[in-house]
Amino acid sequence: MKLPLPSGDRARWRTITAGIGLLLVGALTVINSVELSRLSHLSAQNRSDTQDARIQVLATRLADIAGQIERPRELPESPKSPESPKSVSLAHYDADRQTLEQRLTNIEQALNERLLTKDWLPLQERLDQLEQRLMQYPARTPTTHPNPGPAPAKAVEPSFRVVSTELRGHERFLTILPARANSLSQARLL
Repeated sequence: MKLPLPSGDRARWRTITAGIGLLLVGALTVINSVELSRLSHLSAQNRSDTQDARIQVLATRLADIAGQIERPRELPESPKSPESPKSVSLAHYDADRQTLEQRLTNIEQALNERLLTKDWLPLQERLDQLEQRLMQYPARTPTTHPNPGPAPAKAVEPSFRVVSTELRGHERFLTILPARANSLSQARLL
């Protein structure tokens, strides 16, 4: 059962419900803006954390590379380290040097023995024979031909005659006849 409300009470209830609705909308707006600001602060913090982590990784890699570059420059302190070069005694050095000098001497002797003059004598004789044959022929003098220059160009007569030129709808047309034509039935329109 409904109770009839007086008209003044109805207006008051409408005002109260509208006020409560506006109050709820305002509260939701404030809550939403607070949440958005908190989320933006968290995302900025996460971004800075990831950037810090990346910078830290890059710094570590840079330190490793710098260490690798500096390591070869450092001289080993103990002769037992694997990076140190082996020392060579003077006697061992002299023995290796004498062995290499002996090999070089053997190579030089082998080259000198290969190039004997008796091997070159038949080739020298053949070359002398060819030079004598060449001397027997009289020397030729080059003959010069007078340069007549460019030939005069002949006037080429076209194989057609131009009868007329026309302009039809912004297009140029040309009417031609074969050179030996006697009638207009042989005319061509280009």
